[in-house]
Amino acid sequence: MSQAQTRVLSTPELLEAILAHLPPSSLLQAQRISCTFQSVIQTSPTLQQALYLRPARPKPSGDWTINPLLRDCFLPWLVIAEDRWEMPSYEALEMLDWVKNEKRREAMLHADASWRKMFLIQPPPKTLTILRFCHSRGGDYISNGEVSFADEEQAAVTMGALYDIPHSFLRCE
Repeated sequence: MSQAQTRVLSTPELLEAILAHLPPSSLLQAQRISCTFQSVIQTSPTLQQALYLRPARPKPSGDWTINPLLRDCFLPWLVIAEDRWEMPSYEALEMLDWVKNEKRREAMLHADASWRKMFLIQPPPKTLTILRFCHSRGGDYISNGEVSFADEEQAAVTMGALYDIPHSFLRCE
């Protein structure tokens, strides 16, 4: 590497400007290149927003974007019926590609996996309303609850919460 290249890549502001042009998947992997790359990516608000790890400001149009890093890994969480999101079924969770591969499943379910801190959409919601529909011999009933993430470090709903809550309802223990 030339002296000029070394100087550019060791200047945090210049490295950030270069990394900002990467797609999210490459940006996530770039953290493995060196401690310098990792530090710049983890401390840059712009790069953290690109990785859906820091909330973006709401758009005037009210539009939001789906996290491309999570789109394929968590497809059941992206199914919206009749303008309402519905909790994934156990069968839908079992069909995820990473569930079928033991090594990939272990990596995905690691407590510190980066996807757990990511937002599914940008800008992310700050509260999560959960409706639970139950059908039994005694009749049907609906219970609901609201979880606020205002006091959390991220101050918004993360994919970890969106995964853990339905998973806790589906887990047989």
